[in-house]
Amino acid sequence: MKFKFKIVAVTATVLFLSLSLLSVNQYIQVDSSVNKLVRSSANAVAVGLANNVAQVIDDKRIIAKYLVDLIEDDITEENIERVYTKDVIKNEFVLAGVGFESDGSVLDNDPNWIPASNYDSRQRPWYIDAKKSMNLIVTAPYADSVTKDIIVSMGLPLRQSGQFVGAMFLDVSLQGLGDILNRVKPLDAGYAFLISENGSFISHPNTELNGQPTTNYFGTEFKQDLKFQQLTINGQSLLIKLVKVPNINWYLGVALESDIISSTASTLRNQAIFYSLIALFFGVFVMVISIGKLMAPLEQLGAAMTDISSGDGDLTQRLATDGDQEFSMLAQGFNEFVSKLQQLISDSKKLSQQINLGTEEAVEEAQSSSTAMSQQLAELEQLAAAMTEMSSTSLEVSGYAQQAAQFAESADQAAKEGADIVNQTSNSIIQLSTYIENAVNEVKQLEDATSNIETILSVISGIADQTN
Repeated sequence: MKFKFKIVAVTATVLFLSLSLLSVNQYIQVDSSVNKLVRSSANAVAVGLANNVAQVIDDKRIIAKYLVDLIEDDITEENIERVYTKDVIKNEFVLAGVGFESDGSVLDNDPNWIPASNYDSRQRPWYIDAKKSMNLIVTAPYADSVTKDIIVSMGLPLRQSGQFVGAMFLDVSLQGLGDILNRVKPLDAGYAFLISENGSFISHPNTELNGQPTTNYFGTEFKQDLKFQQLTINGQSLLIKLVKVPNINWYLGVALESDIISSTASTLRNQAIFYSLIALFFGVFVMVISIGKLMAPLEQLGAAMTDISSGDGDLTQRLATDGDQEFSMLAQGFNEFVSKLQQLISDSKKLSQQINLGTEEAVEEAQSSSTAMSQQLAELEQLAAAMTEMSSTSLEVSGYAQQAAQFAESADQAAKEGADIVNQTSNSIIQLSTYIENAVNEVKQLEDATSNIETILSVISGIADQTN
């Protein structure tokens, strides 16, 4: 890898790490800020909605107290019916009525509702609580037996001349309140809900959950406290915040989808990665071009060194020294090196010429010496040949002498052997003479025997002839 590419790689790495650290730091800070802002906003939304719910209930209370004042002025059936027929009562309340302490009977504004024969208003929760507290009370939410809407009953004591004579009830439907809450989309990332003190849903976007315990939907991990809670419902992560509704034992909750509220930070992270990569590529591109221009003097130096190393370089050429200080010093040093090298090569050339002349003279002398040596060598060869012949003659003479000595020794040995043979021959002759004498005697004896044999044969032959 070229040096300039190494510089680009190191610079790109540093730039990438710097942008990465900056992006990570920015993402962490933004994510932290977004979480703080979301929690703050969620709390503010929940508080605002809780105050609105409280205001709605307070408005109902004001109307209820006003109605009680109207009825207490004249607790008669005619007056009660006159009050209950007002539009404000029909618009604000599902059902309104008065239960009497004297007989437990009830008078209401719904002609279609006929209480059972054993109905006793004095046994109803709204009546009991109103009498007990002697103040306006709100019952726990419950589902209407007919419409299944979640409603609450307000109970207020009735006094006459300072004496408790009965209680008024006003049934308030929470459907309208639920519709209002369902239209609210906190931070466009969730929904609002309302729960009672006993942990049942008063209002939820899923109306089938109304009246059911919150644990049926949120699970047992859900806590009815005012701290932020992180729950996973049906694979969806929710950030939940509860606030107390003022003047009533209800809780207003805000549930935010974590994926949506963190999308801003995620978007920022993705944008940071995208722009960091763009900045990195642009930086690398600029670095490549810039370093290419900045390294041009160094490349010229490298080319010059290559020319010199190849043997084809022009040592009269010099590099420009008017660039950057570092490259100028390098070029100046190179120029000085080339100058010294040029001078050294010139001196070497002169010395080479001198050596060449000396070599030619030495060659001539060597040739002369070679000729003289050849002559001496020829004479030496003649001398060697003569000495070789002399050596051969000496060897022949020596061989002849050795042969003569051997022949003399052989002759002496032969003489000795001849004497022995003569002695042996003499003895053999004597023995032969003896043998001959014996043979002559035997031959004589053989002749005698032969004569006898002939005689015998003649006799035998005669006898044979006679026989025939």
